[in-house]
Amino acid sequence: SSSTTQAPSSTVALPTVSAVSCARFAKDCEQCFAHNCRYCRTSPEDWSFINGEPPSIIDYACLSKTWQCIDLQQLRPDVVSVEAIAYNGCGNLLPPKGPTTRLTTTTTTKEVEVIQSEGHPWWPAEWGIVVWTAIAILGGFALLLCCYLGHRCRRRLQRVHVLPQSALDSRIFKTKASVKWDFARAGVVSEGDLEAAKKALEAALTQAGGPARCLTFWASNCLRVPVLSELDRMLLRFPSLTLSLDADWKRADDATLAQLAKVLMKHRDRCKFRTVGGQTLQLPVATVTTLNSLGESFSGHHEVDKVVFEKGPKDAEACRVALGQLRLTSQEMIFNRQNLGDMGCSLACGFVRPWGSRLQIARLVECGVGDLGISFLARLLAHARQPAVNLKELNLSANKFGDRGMAELADALPMLDSLEKLLLERNKIGPMGAQALASRLSRSNVRELVLGTHLGGNPIGPVGVQALARGLNDALPRAAANRETRLEALALEDCQVGEEGAKALAEHLSQSALMALSVARGQLTDEDATAILLALPKSIAFLDLSGNQLSDLTASIAGETLYKRSGMSISLAANFLSPTIKMLLAEEHGTRLRL
Repeated sequence: SSSTTQAPSSTVALPTVSAVSCARFAKDCEQCFAHNCRYCRTSPEDWSFINGEPPSIIDYACLSKTWQCIDLQQLRPDVVSVEAIAYNGCGNLLPPKGPTTRLTTTTTTKEVEVIQSEGHPWWPAEWGIVVWTAIAILGGFALLLCCYLGHRCRRRLQRVHVLPQSALDSRIFKTKASVKWDFARAGVVSEGDLEAAKKALEAALTQAGGPARCLTFWASNCLRVPVLSELDRMLLRFPSLTLSLDADWKRADDATLAQLAKVLMKHRDRCKFRTVGGQTLQLPVATVTTLNSLGESFSGHHEVDKVVFEKGPKDAEACRVALGQLRLTSQEMIFNRQNLGDMGCSLACGFVRPWGSRLQIARLVECGVGDLGISFLARLLAHARQPAVNLKELNLSANKFGDRGMAELADALPMLDSLEKLLLERNKIGPMGAQALASRLSRSNVRELVLGTHLGGNPIGPVGVQALARGLNDALPRAAANRETRLEALALEDCQVGEEGAKALAEHLSQSALMALSVARGQLTDEDATAILLALPKSIAFLDLSGNQLSDLTASIAGETLYKRSGMSISLAANFLSPTIKMLLAEEHGTRLRL
């Protein structure tokens, strides 16, 4: 058996190299150790290198440190004897004898796996910059060729299929014996594609008695303004041509939607959306002006029942508009707890505009409508071609509009001759919005104005209450405006009335025609409440003072007021009244005084 001598470990940190890199230094002992490799002496004869004469055949091998010299007996079938050379023994080595042995090509599976795992490079080390440049040029040429062939194949697949009209299109257009030109596999449609279709239409539709043609487009066609303009001209030129449009328009831009609205308005009976079966029309985020025009164009398309907008970056959820319920009656516009937003409100106002003069009730409660949406609602009600002169109730509770939207709405009040009920609680109306409302209130027929309820109010503050109080003296302006009714109910609950607001109300209440007044949760003291109780008009029937900081003093004055006014009731609930005064007042006035 052969004996082996292990080489001492080196203390010098040298770079790690792979097994194949070490094999290059099989003839150079010093370079082998310089590259942190292991140097071995081998022989195909059974011999002892320590004792006796050297064998007749001697060879040397350089291995990675992950291998031992003894492993060569397994990796190389022609190695019988092996000896590890010490790193300081390079000067005493005998020259190789016999043919030089190399790494056999019939290595074991274990050797191959080890070499692959140690990162053997897949390119020859002799490749220079010239070779790499040539490879890069050839690779670029091959890439361009593949792109060209792919483009040719894609264009070859972009074809328009001619099919008989489907049953769905027949129900939508109410036509028979029509031929459908399907652009589903045409990709992005350009003006050049329509030129080819126009030439084919000229040849097909000029034949007398030929079937009508229906061009069917899909979301993948990405119709833009030039294409829609060309389709508009084609519809004008070919009276028997119709368009079947996809319900997905999320990739359209604002200009495309504006052009689409024009095409739909001009060709209502010849342009239809494939929304049968409960499919929803999908729209992107767009400007409210464009959506208002688009909504008006939808009024003549009965196939559009629901519209959903793409979710914006600041939206908690996507805005939705149910248009089908608006078609059931032309006298009501009701949206309760639907996330319309400004976009949905603008689209709904445009949809209702053709019959806006017949509206009697408009309710948009908890719909997330802001100032922009309210401005379009005001235009619908007062500044449209047919103002809503028959509107009796306008409920905009629990939305998001503020002073700007209130100013727009106030400007519309003089045009709404039949409006009697205006509900605006739980919004963001401030002092400026209250002042704008007060300046127009006297020239309207509003009987009930609600700015706050037990659910919430508006931050109009003392300044806004002062402006509304001055508007209570509306006898002369109303007579000058030839108005029949005056304000009869005013709800200012949770509107931050305060001391200054209470003084303004006390100053102008006697000149009003109010029958009901609520200043609950108005931050009032006994002095403020007393001033209001002493200034009540003769027409008053109910006063709400609940939720303030009132004591027994106000309760006593309220009891005296009830003695003088037999048909009046007062609420003093949630105040600081003693049990004794509560019991006395309850016995004297019963249900007329709510404690």
